[in-house]
Amino acid sequence: MHQTDDRILDEADRRWLEIVKSRPYLASAVE
Repeated sequence: MHQTDDRILDEADRRWLEIVKSRPYLASAVE
């Protein structure tokens, strides 16, 4: 179960990183 959760988190992180790279202002807004 933990492995599956880790995979989901990894995918979410990758997508988030892609969004942040394309839209830097989102990162500053979240932080």
